[in-house]
Amino acid sequence: MADPSLSWMALLQALEIPGIPARIVQVLEALVLVAAGALLGFAVFRAMDGLGEKARDSRFRFDGVFVRVLSRPLAALVVLFALLHAGRRIEGLRAWIARWPGVEQALLVLAGTWVVADLIKQTVEVYGRPRVESTASDFDDRLLGIVDLAATLIVWIVGVLLALHTLGIAITPVLASMGVAGLAVALAVRTILSNFFGGLVVTADPTLQRGHRVEVGEWVGDVVDIGRYKTTIRTRENLLVSLPNDQLMRETVVNHNLPASRTRMEMTVGVDYEANIETVERILLEIVEEIEATVEEPAPEANVAAFGESAIEIQILAWQQRPREKRLTRDEVYREVLRRFDAEGIEIPYPHMDVRFPEGRPADEGG
Repeated sequence: MADPSLSWMALLQALEIPGIPARIVQVLEALVLVAAGALLGFAVFRAMDGLGEKARDSRFRFDGVFVRVLSRPLAALVVLFALLHAGRRIEGLRAWIARWPGVEQALLVLAGTWVVADLIKQTVEVYGRPRVESTASDFDDRLLGIVDLAATLIVWIVGVLLALHTLGIAITPVLASMGVAGLAVALAVRTILSNFFGGLVVTADPTLQRGHRVEVGEWVGDVVDIGRYKTTIRTRENLLVSLPNDQLMRETVVNHNLPASRTRMEMTVGVDYEANIETVERILLEIVEEIEATVEEPAPEANVAAFGESAIEIQILAWQQRPREKRLTRDEVYREVLRRFDAEGIEIPYPHMDVRFPEGRPADEGG
């Protein structure tokens, strides 16, 4: 009977079965190593997951964060080392792996990079996210996401460069190649980059936030989301419109919520030339003051704006608190104007033309 202390690989090496090539034995040894590494990696992951559950009850929240961060990189590292040693069992792969003497150190560097990057992300989520969500502004939320992304990218770039250096690859040519490749990529995706950096500018601008009623070009609506590349607004027709962030930088953006939520309405009413202007202005001011949506300060105004072809144009200036209901407020004012003018006998004239003929010339004579 074989010694139980012998490992599977030792057993395969000890067995000299006639007719089985040595290459088959090498492949079997590699498969055993891969299977053992996968089982060990899964066991490590489950063990770390259990420790993470227990660490949640700790006084220090960072304990649970650190254990959860370690679980996946550590399990992956076990599997990768198993694959590496399995490759060394196969003669064809052994020579290729020998060309990279620092491969174990490179794997450790990449695993450490994974830990640091994930640790930053988890720290942001556990400690930073609750703080920014407690603020009234969504500026902190957007800025936190950008900082998280930038920090993760920097950590991974540094980690990959260190891993390449550990493998004996010169970093200077790689950096030069990255510069040339970066320039080529920047030219190829300049629109995406423009929108991304536009998103940074929009994110840093506290005057544009979710829920604000804005006007950009031909679009008027409420800001639903401000992303890294585009900003989405919901129009008054209940349409979702995605605007590239660089468009927000190039075009004029009118914010109807700032500096205050109230907005001024301008309306024009035409009255007959024979109407009493003081009476008309008094009635118009009374109508505006009775509308619930309007405010007392600043006080509404009614002034003669122009002399039209068939009417005196009276301009009404009034402030109201709800920008999204501006059209409804204007409709309410105009309806009340029609009712009050009809009750007071004030005529709203329609365009007409007086045709006069010279004296002594019959009206039916042609040109």
